[in-house]
Amino acid sequence: MSTAARVLSIDALVELRDALHRFAEKAGRALEGANNEVRRSLDALEQRQQFWQQEIRRREEEVTRAKSELTTRRWAGGPGTTDQEVALARARRRLQEAEEKLRAARRWLRQLPLDVSDFEGRAGALVNFLEHDLKRAVVLLQSKIDALEAYTRTVAAAAPTAATPADGGTPT
Repeated sequence: MSTAARVLSIDALVELRDALHRFAEKAGRALEGANNEVRRSLDALEQRQQFWQQEIRRREEEVTRAKSELTTRRWAGGPGTTDQEVALARARRRLQEAEEKLRAARRWLRQLPLDVSDFEGRAGALVNFLEHDLKRAVVLLQSKIDALEAYTRTVAAAAPTAATPADGGTPT
């Protein structure tokens, strides 16, 4: 009974090691991209909030102007005030829209950091896995590949070679 192991191919282990390397690189790039996207989203929300604050001031001025024009028209006693009333209603709708947009931006600015914190916790676990556990696994796998390659070289060198007679007959 032979005590030698039957090592047929180490290629599958090498392919696994290479696949683990590729996974670590892709996952690292994906995490970096996600972090960049989170920062861009926060920046965009802060800009939206500032925009809508400025827009509210501008639209409040529109409402004030429309009220003033309506009041002037009523005091002047001229023809109907329908155009001024329509302009005031439109200005109020636009102001209301801007206030709703500002509330939405503020709501998202409160919510997004909570979601980001949850994401960072999970992403941190993945980073830890990639930087520590996966690296250790790859190093261990490489040491096993090296040991198997050394073993196959030793077994191949120690294996008796059967001499084949020159006349093509069976060895004696």
